[in-house]
Amino acid sequence: MRSDFTPVSRRSDIVLVVSTAVVFLAVSFFANLERALLFAVVSGVFVSIVQTRRRRRGDSGFWMLITALAIIHVVALSIIRLPELRFGLVVLPFALADGIVIWGLISWFEHHFPDGANADTDK
Repeated sequence: MRSDFTPVSRRSDIVLVVSTAVVFLAVSFFANLERALLFAVVSGVFVSIVQTRRRRRGDSGFWMLITALAIIHVVALSIIRLPELRFGLVVLPFALADGIVIWGLISWFEHHFPDGANADTDK
């Protein structure tokens, strides 16, 4: 069984940093900086997962799952009221846990529903 993990390059690191910064700046125009930090970190988690799942990018099922998870995250982060607290980098351990859960969920779906476009490359 081949692993789907592919190391990222310096270019993909730049894409991750720039996309996260763009999300932070965009959200900071409409919300406070804490909320902008949350959205930026979550977008960084999603971008890093997409970057490391290189073989699955052509699979429509992968993109449907990523889209569904992203919508759930956007709705949850928009609805949940955060306390008036300056938490800054305290959000990073939660982002790590969230990334691990997302990675595990994607792996579980790929294992149980291998009917995607790239399912035959796993064997």
